[in-house]
Amino acid sequence: MRSNNSVNPLAMGTFHGEAIYAAGERWQILLSVINQLEPRDKAIVLLRAQSYPLEHIAEAFDLSRESVRQIEIRAYALLREYLCHMGVDSLSDLV
Repeated sequence: MRSNNSVNPLAMGTFHGEAIYAAGERWQILLSVINQLEPRDKAIVLLRAQSYPLEHIAEAFDLSRESVRQIEIRAYALLREYLCHMGVDSLSDLV
């Protein structure tokens, strides 16, 4: 069920000095923004980020696939809003 494709950029050995600090700082910002979400929404976003299928998430939360999709869309909209208030243009600036 879970994908083994998750990558920890700090474990890849390609970051040095200031780049390690910058990567850590970006992850801290991203985590602080994600932690603003409701627990269910946060779990759904994190599971979808790990490529879990809608069907599996819907079953786990006793929701329809469409409900999971809508929650994901609303959560990303909130994340963009939080990032905007922090002066970050998009999620892609952090990853």
